Amino acid sequence: NGLTPTNSFIRLGGSGAANTLDDYEEGSFNPTFTAGSGSGTLSVDFYNLQSGNYVKVGKKVTCIIGVATNQSTVSGTAALQISGLPFTIESTDMNLLGGNLSNGSQIANVANVTAVDRGDNNTSIVFRYNNGAPSNDSFITLNISDLQGSGEYIKVLITYFTTQ
Repeated sequence: NGLTPTNSFIRLGGSGAANTLDDYEEGSFNPTFTAGSGSGTLSVDFYNLQSGNYVKVGKKVTCIIGVATNQSTVSGTAALQISGLPFTIESTDMNLLGGNLSNGSQIANVANVTAVDRGDNNTSIVFRYNNGAPSNDSFITLNISDLQGSGEYIKVLITYFTTQ
C-alpha cells in the first residue's frame, strides 16, 4: 500500500512535525464539589460517586465527570464549582464547551444551565445560566445553596484547551 511509519498521515510518538500525533494521554481523576468565588463554605459528608476520566490529545482535553453526594452542608453565598480537573485551563476569558450536562440531577437550577466556564482557579469549572435577559451579562452561576440536601448528582462532558 506504500504507507510506512515515515510517510503515513499520522504517527504516534513522533517528532512534533505536522500530521504527527505526538501527545496523547488518558487517565482518571477525582472531581470534587467546592465553593468558588463569593463568600461561603461547602462541605460534603460523603461522595456516592466521584468519577473523572479524560483524554488529552495535544492541548485539547475532554473529560467525563460524574459527582454525587449523599449530603452537603452550605453556608453563605458562593459559586458551585467542580474542582480537580487534570490539566490547567488555558484561558480566563472563555466559555468552555459543555458537551452534555445531566438534568436528572437534584441540584436546583441545573436544568437551566447553558454554559460551563472556568472557575476561580485554573483547574475548576462553574455552571452558568441566563436569568432571562438577552445579554451575556445576565448570566449567573449556580450557587452552592443549589447543592443542599441529599442525593445531588451531576454528570458532564466538557472539552477545553490546556496550557500543557
